[in-house]
Amino acid sequence: MTIFSNLIGDMPGHSQAVFEYADMVQHSASRTAEAETSLRSSRSMTPSWSGASADAYQESIRGQIHDICVLADGTEDGSKSLLRYAWTLRTHEDRVEELHDELLKLDSQYDAAPDKAAVLPALIRPAKMITQEYADRVSQAKEAAEVCAAELRNSLDLEPVNRRSNGTNVGASEELTEEDIERINRELENLNFNNVQQGSIGDCYYLSALMAVMQYDEGQDWLRSCISPHYDENGKQDGYLVTVYDDPLHPDEKAKQTVLVTDVYAHGATGLDGSPSVISIFESAYGQLHPGGTLDGSDGGISGGWGQEALQDVTGSSAGRIDGDGDYSESQRREIIGAISQHRPATAETASAPREHFDKDGTAQASVQLPDGSTQTIIIYGSHEYAVVGADENGVTLRNPHGSNRTPSGVGVGGTFTMSWEDFSYYYGGVEVGEIP
Repeated sequence: MTIFSNLIGDMPGHSQAVFEYADMVQHSASRTAEAETSLRSSRSMTPSWSGASADAYQESIRGQIHDICVLADGTEDGSKSLLRYAWTLRTHEDRVEELHDELLKLDSQYDAAPDKAAVLPALIRPAKMITQEYADRVSQAKEAAEVCAAELRNSLDLEPVNRRSNGTNVGASEELTEEDIERINRELENLNFNNVQQGSIGDCYYLSALMAVMQYDEGQDWLRSCISPHYDENGKQDGYLVTVYDDPLHPDEKAKQTVLVTDVYAHGATGLDGSPSVISIFESAYGQLHPGGTLDGSDGGISGGWGQEALQDVTGSSAGRIDGDGDYSESQRREIIGAISQHRPATAETASAPREHFDKDGTAQASVQLPDGSTQTIIIYGSHEYAVVGADENGVTLRNPHGSNRTPSGVGVGGTFTMSWEDFSYYYGGVEVGEIP
């Protein structure tokens, strides 16, 4: 009688298929390396060619060589990731076979017992231990699969070029150093939403959402739960595994993706000292997850977006919007004040405010109160998103993801300020409010 042997199933996955796929990827890596060599040789095939067209050709070749180098190294690393996962899965498969055999032995003992009711309690105890081990191994195999998928995405990620008029490639990245990792690990123990400085990427909406969550203790705990260390094959930490609640390729599905970050955007967000920080890690993960990288949202990138979506992507929880329409009503003001008092993350955007409220250059001047109580005129940016860090009957306190604000004369002042409800209604078209799980 098969009472116990049906308690567990097979190990999900097929290690042999993963081994075979790893071999295919390794073969692709070799072929890509050969293509890289051929492409490098092509640079010297036209030694007498000169002029603008020759320069354009060489620039194009340099870009192609860079991409193919990334692809060659990435496929090599991807093959290694697949092999590690295959061996992990094989170990679990072998052990699950042993567990099946142990359950079959329990069935045999039960069948052979003259008094089955008497022997059953003694057999149930080891059966429970076996089923628990099986469940643990399935969970471990699933986790290994998620890590492998993150490693593959990281290895094979070709960041789109996002070149500005000055020649800067905003999508360029730089590898995390040991010093960066040590500093970020320390920062994770004491997160500070003020330690954010937006770079050249237009993701103010995402950074503001992170800041809005990070200002609360429970939000800091949540963000810490979304990031864990990643170790290379020698057991040395080389980056972070980041959970992002978004899937741009399947936007209609409930999304949750694990992204491996081993480098950050060279022109992206940093801490106030200009060094890579926790905010840089989240930004890199978000960009890697989007096919367009740092390009505009219309091109599948992360430049340009809304706080409501970003809050959902950060927390995995629903978010709503309060439209000001030029004048927040008393009930809307109470709703915003209540959200902040309840530690709900909120951002405020100027993109939907009337364009005539801003100058031709997309900026406006507003009189605000700084944290030290002084009054200062600062520049308010149109099509920009700010974190809401306070609200009461007198006005709204905001934090600029730039890390500072600018006066009309160009002097930099702190990133936090408070403005009256009247001015806030004039410049900020909507407030987007989320939930911390």
